[in-house]
Amino acid sequence: MINKNFNICIVTAILLLATMSQSFAADNNYLNMFGGVGAGYYYLYPKDSQIMSFYKGGVTYRGFLGFKAESGLSAIGDISYFSEGNRSSLAPYGTALTIIPITASVAYRFFKDTSFNPYVGAGIGIYNINESDPDFTYLQTTRFGKHIFAGADLYIDRNTIIQAELRQTFIDPVNSSLYYQASFGGLTATVNVAIEWSLAGKRPMTTEEAAAAEQQRIYDENAALRNRLNDINMYYDYHNWNRNIYYRPYNTPDIYINNIVQPTQQQLDEQKAQEAQNKAEQDRKRQEYLDQKQELRQEKKDSLKR
Repeated sequence: MINKNFNICIVTAILLLATMSQSFAADNNYLNMFGGVGAGYYYLYPKDSQIMSFYKGGVTYRGFLGFKAESGLSAIGDISYFSEGNRSSLAPYGTALTIIPITASVAYRFFKDTSFNPYVGAGIGIYNINESDPDFTYLQTTRFGKHIFAGADLYIDRNTIIQAELRQTFIDPVNSSLYYQASFGGLTATVNVAIEWSLAGKRPMTTEEAAAAEQQRIYDENAALRNRLNDINMYYDYHNWNRNIYYRPYNTPDIYINNIVQPTQQQLDEQKAQEAQNKAEQDRKRQEYLDQKQELRQEKKDSLKR
């Protein structure tokens, strides 16, 4: 099933790129490529009774690459990473939930050649979900999902974009020995930084871009004079006079290495005893956590059968 869904993602992306290329060839329009990175907050929503006591949301990171046609249509592929530590004091130390989505999307931007450009879109993807502590895995699965989103591009210059986006994700329910019809979907708000460049054709300049280009031209004309002034200032800067002087530390590294205190046998025994105690406590908490998850799973299963 997962392979089938993954193939759907690939075929959709290929068909979209073919349509965009055909449109470009017919109308002689421009075709741009863009890519960037971003960060934001992933909020688990709608809330699932099996999850809400342990996880609420956390920081997520994103990288993306896409194509944009003059028509306003764009195709985007991206990969994200979300990880949140378990919020319950009952959970073993180090327990965390990780979700890694790999998605393909289609978006439409409403305006042409403007510094501010809102957009909407939708897409599909594969979601890798993992819940584990350092010694035990509670959940390891891959699910198909869908998403819708809205956002806006703000052009800082002709090639640099600040992007804000709000996305709602719908992930297929998860069934396992510890979860029943569990929802790991959520609402994501991200801020991204992207670079855009031309693949074919030439996009006309906006009024703001034309003014910025003229300022850049004037700036470049004066670059030689500024560099000469910088050379003069560096020549008279006293920090550059004694470049061959270097300093040694007061003590050599051997002094610190030789003065390291070696632990006694009693301290080593106490350390081993403490490690054994910590492991026993971790095992106890893990069993309690497993029992609680089994209870929540059964409660939801009973409620859906009523």
